[in-house]
Formats: sequence, C-alpha cells, structure tokens
Amino acid sequence: FVVHRKYGIGRFERTCLRPKSKLTKEEQEARDARRGEILMAELKKISGGVTPDAIQAIRSKFGTEEDTDPISNPQSTVLEITYADGIVHVPVDRAYRLSRYRARDAVVQPRLSK
Repeated sequence: FVVHRKYGIGRFERTCLRPKSKLTKEEQEARDARRGEILMAELKKISGGVTPDAIQAIRSKFGTEEDTDPISNPQSTVLEITYADGIVHVPVDRAYRLSRYRARDAVVQPRLSK
C-alpha cells in the first residue's frame, strides 16, 4: 500500500513512464534545440524538394509515444495506484510506503524519505 497526501491510502499496481508535464527553462531550451536537430537530420534524408507537409509530418511526432528521444520528450517515473474510485498516476517523490508511514508509532520515529 502507498500513502499520498492528497488521495490517501491506495494499492500500488506498477511503475510506468509518463511525459514530464512541467519542464524547467533549461529543459525547454534543450528540448527545442534537440527537436531542431532531429528535424534537420530527417530533412537531410529526404531527397528532392521538401514540402511543408513533410515538415509537418515530422513535427507531429514530437511529444508523442513515437518520440523516444530522452531530451526531446523527457519522461518521469510515476506510480500507478488504485483507489476505490479509480486509478491515479503519482510521481515517485509524492508518495510514501505505508510501512514507513505507520512506523510513526515507534519509539524512534523514522524520517519519511521522499
């Protein structure tokens, strides 16, 4: 079981990767630069004239499941937790294991690590 401050106690199902929703300014700049590099590399592979449709087809893959580049599409590890009314994806640093949470009653209280 896992404890989350907002959602309460739930059952851990698995870990999975999700695209990061909030990027720092440095991560955004690195992402944009990498996407430019990927676009130029793909355009160099195309022989003949480059049409706007070809550029749009390449750009439409950015940020989707087809974009496997770790810089262009940064991922974060989340826990899939089942509650009575649904499934929630919680970042790893936002949840605690229940055994450490309940150990609060011990003589020497443990520090809850993220």
